[in-house]
Amino acid sequence: MPVGEAVLRGLVGPARLTSSAANRRPLKHVLSCAPDWNEKIFETLAWAAYLKDWPGPGPGERPAAYIVVPLDTSITQEADVDVCIVAQTMHLVAAERGLGGCMFAAVKRGELARRLSLPGHLAVSLVIALGALNPDCIGTADTI
Repeated sequence: MPVGEAVLRGLVGPARLTSSAANRRPLKHVLSCAPDWNEKIFETLAWAAYLKDWPGPGPGERPAAYIVVPLDTSITQEADVDVCIVAQTMHLVAAERGLGGCMFAAVKRGELARRLSLPGHLAVSLVIALGALNPDCIGTADTI
């Protein structure tokens, strides 16, 4: 199922309004839902590092969209708390809208920044991959 720009903006909107340590709001967002850009991002991600023989999802199984979250180092050099808050907020909104997501910290950051032509003061913090939830994978549990 395609995930369009309007959907991605709908995920980023609440994340931009959530809490920010020291109220600096140093995170930016690069949205991708075009196949050629998605491929550029996909190639820089480390998929399931513990599964040495699995290179990641094949064509037709790959995420429909990505949100790259760079840190504006002209504002601050560190924003781990903000990255966590923003990522969790986007994942909660995505789940509410029937999307599944995966956070990637294992990213070839320099390569991704180069592929996206990010200015030098923007350092890739995290990548969020998104796609439609598979109804066969959603279950219920008796206990939590």
